[in-house]
Amino acid sequence: MSNPQKVVGLLLIVIISLLASCAQQGNPSGGPPDKTPPVIVDTIPLQKTLNFEGDEVVLKFDEYVKAPTYGQDLFISPLLPEPPKVSMSGKKVKVAFQEKLLENTTYVLSFTEIKDLNASNKMNAFTLAFSTGDAIDSMEVKGRVEGTTKGKGVEDITLLLFDADSAIGNDFYGKKPAYITKSNKDGTFTLPYLRHTAYRIYGIEDIDKSSTYNLPTEVLALADTPLIRFSDTTNTVEVTLLRFIPDARAPAINGYNWLSDSVLRITFNEGIVSDSLNLVMRDTLGQDTFPISIATYIDRQLLIKSPFPRDSFSVLSFLNLRDSLGNASDSLLLVRPRRARKPDMFPLFHQKPKWTVDSNAYMWMMPVPIQASDTAFVSLVDTAGRALPTSLRFDGFEIWLSPDTVLDPLISYEVHISGEMVGEIDTVFRYPIQTFVKEDFGTFSGTVKVLGYEGPFVVYFKGKEEYVIRDSVFNLQRVAPGTYKVSVLLDLDGNGILTPGSLSPYRLPERMVESSETFSIRANWDFEEQQIVIDPNAKVAVPTGPGTGPKAGGPPDGNAPNPFRRGN
Repeated sequence: MSNPQKVVGLLLIVIISLLASCAQQGNPSGGPPDKTPPVIVDTIPLQKTLNFEGDEVVLKFDEYVKAPTYGQDLFISPLLPEPPKVSMSGKKVKVAFQEKLLENTTYVLSFTEIKDLNASNKMNAFTLAFSTGDAIDSMEVKGRVEGTTKGKGVEDITLLLFDADSAIGNDFYGKKPAYITKSNKDGTFTLPYLRHTAYRIYGIEDIDKSSTYNLPTEVLALADTPLIRFSDTTNTVEVTLLRFIPDARAPAINGYNWLSDSVLRITFNEGIVSDSLNLVMRDTLGQDTFPISIATYIDRQLLIKSPFPRDSFSVLSFLNLRDSLGNASDSLLLVRPRRARKPDMFPLFHQKPKWTVDSNAYMWMMPVPIQASDTAFVSLVDTAGRALPTSLRFDGFEIWLSPDTVLDPLISYEVHISGEMVGEIDTVFRYPIQTFVKEDFGTFSGTVKVLGYEGPFVVYFKGKEEYVIRDSVFNLQRVAPGTYKVSVLLDLDGNGILTPGSLSPYRLPERMVESSETFSIRANWDFEEQQIVIDPNAKVAVPTGPGTGPKAGGPPDGNAPNPFRRGN
C-alpha cells in the first residue's frame, strides 16, 4: 500500500471512531461522577395552559432519561379511561392520550420518579397542569403517610381521592378514583389543581398496579376521617394517613395432639380471646355432650381436659372463637383416636420452668391440670436433694414457683413433681431451672408517662433483650447489660397487642411512640426511680430521674392535633 493509501486508511479509521463516540449516549470516561439530576427545559403544553386541544404531552430534558412507567412513575388525574402511551424520542418523553380529553377539565400529570439514563440521578417530583377549559382548578390536598411508629413516613403508598358521593360508607372496592398520586420517600404527597368539591381519601399499597383497591389483604392507609372539605378561606387541606395491614380473618385451628390419655393441646394461627370461648365435646353421634370446664390458654395454645378417652372418636366444638379484633367464627374439630401413638406427655411438655419478669417467679405448664388440693407434690431442690422454701400458685395447667431464698448461681437446682396426678406415686419428674448471678445484671425501675394520653399502654424496653411491661410502673430486677430504648404501644382497646385499623367499622390503627433517649444498663448497677416522659408530638422521651439532669420537654401544644382521636 502506497503512502497516500495509508493516509486515507488512517483517516477513515479516525472518522469511524469519532462517529462511534458521538453516537454513544453515555458520559465520557474519566472525570468526576455525574451527580446532577435531569432538568426539564420545556413542556408542551406549558404549565397552566388553558383551552388545551392536543392529544399528547411532551417533556424535554437536558439529558437522556429513563422512560417513566404509567401507574408507577407517572400518574394522570382525573384518571383516564384508557392508559396513555408513553414513549421516548431522544431527550423527550411523550405521553399520548388514547381518547379525547374531557371538556372544561383541569388535568394533572404527576411524575413521581424521573432518572437520567446513565447515573440514575433522580429529579424531584414534577407536576404539569393544564386545562381543556378557560380556568385552572386551584384546590389542593397535601399530607403525609405514616407507619405504625408515629412520625416515620412511608413511601410508595398510592393515594386515591374520590368524589365524596362515589365512596359512600367507605366503599371504594374496585372503584376508580377521581385523582391519584403516590407518597414520596419521606411519606409526603401532594394532590394539586383539584375541583372545589368534597372528596374522600384513602391509601393503598397498589400491588397489582390497577389504581384500585381490589385485594382485601392489600395494605391500607386511613386518615382520622376520610372526608375532605375545603373552607371558604383556604384552598389547601392537610391530612395524615396511617398505614396498616388489615385483619378481617377469624382465628383458625392449626392442629392438635395428645399430651396424655386425657389432655389435648390445640394450636391456633393467631392469638385468641379465651374468656369468651365456649368448648363442648361430644361423640360423633351427637350424644354424650360435655362442656369443657378445665382449660388453659397461653401463647396461641389451648390445653383442655378431655371427657373422652384418646382411643375414641369425638367432636370438639369451638363456639365464639375470636381474636382481639372481634373477628369470630364457630369451628368444629374432629378428634381422631390415637391408639398406636404414645402421648406426648413426657419428657414434660414444650417449655421448662422459665423466669418471668412481671411475676418474679418461675412459670411452666403441665400436661395435666393441677390444683393445690391435689395429690401432686411440687418442690425445689438443690444438688444435695434438700428442699428449699418456696411459694406456689396453681392455675389450671400453669404453675408459678417463687423461691423464698436467694439461689446460689454455683449450685444446680431442679423442680421435682410427683404424685398420682402426674404418674405413679413413686415417680418423680425433674425440671432443671436456670439461676442467675445477680452481679451480672443491672436493675431498672421507675415510671412511664405519655403526655396527652390517659388510656392503657404497653411499654417495651428493647436492647440486648426485650422486656415488656403492661403498667406505668416498672421494676426490672434482672436486666442484661446493654443499651436500651423505650417504645410505648398506645393500647386504646386494652387488648395488649397492636390493633390494626379497619374500614368497617372505620377506625385508625393503634400507634407506637418511641423515645429518642437511650438507657445504658450496666452489670451490678441499680437504675432506680427513673421517670420517663414521652411527648408524642415531639417524639422524644425525657428522663427526669435522679442523676439524669434536667432535660428539655413539656406538655404538647394545645393547638396541636390530637394524635389519639379515633375516626368516626
